[in-house]
Amino acid sequence: MSTNIDLKACVILERLRTEIPDAQIDYERGRGLHRYVIANGTHSYDVGFPERLLEVCGVQELDRAIRLFVERVQSGAGPRRIKVGTRAGDRRAAA
Repeated sequence: MSTNIDLKACVILERLRTEIPDAQIDYERGRGLHRYVIANGTHSYDVGFPERLLEVCGVQELDRAIRLFVERVQSGAGPRRIKVGTRAGDRRAAA
């Protein structure tokens, strides 16, 4: 694991905590995946970023993804389980 990947994972966590202050956000990493579980009221979301994606993504790309998740959490929209970096329908499942 590189320092660059660790920093990006921390940026994601801090942005989520800042943008959704009422939500409980848990972070874990393992098997090449950085996972954020976001509980906001009656809804929960599971968002995973593969390490290989964090390695190649720039800050602007991550910012767009974070904004999308924040909008989904605040609106209660789905899907509730997302693996970032997959094509639509691939490994995405609504809870």
